[in-house]
Amino acid sequence: NEESTTFTSTTSDQLQINKMKASPFDVMAYAKRWKRKVHRNPESNKVEFISGQFKPKNPYNFNTVVQEFVGANSDVFKVTTEDTIQVMKEEMTPLGDYVIRTQQFFRGVPVYGSTQVLNLNQKGVVTAWSGGIVSELNKQENLNKAKNLSQQAAIQKAEHDLGFIPEYYIPPAVELVIYMKEEIAHYAYHVNLNFLNPQPGNWDYFIDANDGTILNKVNRIHQVQVARNMVDSNQIGFGIGVHGDKKQVNTVFSN
Repeated sequence: NEESTTFTSTTSDQLQINKMKASPFDVMAYAKRWKRKVHRNPESNKVEFISGQFKPKNPYNFNTVVQEFVGANSDVFKVTTEDTIQVMKEEMTPLGDYVIRTQQFFRGVPVYGSTQVLNLNQKGVVTAWSGGIVSELNKQENLNKAKNLSQQAAIQKAEHDLGFIPEYYIPPAVELVIYMKEEIAHYAYHVNLNFLNPQPGNWDYFIDANDGTILNKVNRIHQVQVARNMVDSNQIGFGIGVHGDKKQVNTVFSN
């Protein structure tokens, strides 16, 4: 789905802002005149892409550029004063344009999967924004609940679900995130378990920080599937690790 909008700032708009003592997001919504096209997911109706010609006041301050753009689109993003869209990385293309990568935070906690990309051309004009923002998180009741689970307890929950204590390739990593499941927000621990023995695994667990429920889990290492008409056998391979040491690799040989 696609919709087009033209914005025009007026003196009366600014007077109204002053009376309301609006937040920076609201103030930025009254940007200079510009045109945009908003592309939405046809099934969820959520914003996925915005294109147009938006000229920020200071194109050399990427954080300001992002805040101005989000504010100018507050009618579709529906962010609150508890949301922040933080610049995580900037890259310059061979043509001299900038690609700015951002992440949504709510009350200082990252919203898992809510990342965006903003394109700023050589003339200091924002031409495109891709990626959605999770709207109205302040209305999610779960985010008012206590975080009763500790990080170590979350790791133990994940290990218990595995059914064994693995030989870790790197130590378990854990981060508090906001995880969306069926439109419901949860404070959750994102636990990553990365190991080689007794079998290779790179598991991501999302464990509810309130009651310890496993919201989701995925193994990012997929086992090799061999066609039935192929002769296969397990083979041991070797390679050089990042530290220059010899590593054993479990492989499947087929012919």
